[in-house]
Amino acid sequence: MNRERTIHGAAFQMNACASYMRKWFETDNYQTQQFSFEKEGSAGIMVQIRNTSEGKSSWFKKGLGLATCANLTLLQQGDDLFVSVAAAKWLDKMAVNVLSWFVLWPLFITSGIGMWRQKALLDKVFVDTLGFFTGSHE
Repeated sequence: MNRERTIHGAAFQMNACASYMRKWFETDNYQTQQFSFEKEGSAGIMVQIRNTSEGKSSWFKKGLGLATCANLTLLQQGDDLFVSVAAAKWLDKMAVNVLSWFVLWPLFITSGIGMWRQKALLDKVFVDTLGFFTGSHE
């Protein structure tokens, strides 16, 4: 699934979309961070969204590749808004996967579950972001 789209005439909604997405995921027990940036003279916002890995199981989830994280990037392009969703921690899951193949084969299952959860999170962030612009968030 290609998780990039240009939404015509939506640049003025960039801040509102970022705020909405942060609130939407925080109410669903995700942690979020927001960063402003500039790329080639255009303003942008990146929202990082990750599942909460608090408490005793935090190291367990991260070590076994079960923690998921997504980056939502919103970039103004004139009057248009470029939307992109990408994985933020895909490489650590792949490292666990490769290690588990040879040494700890049971980790292959948990890293596979982690990659599936990562894909599901990316799809959800992308669909929910597009829903903001179609009015399905109201």
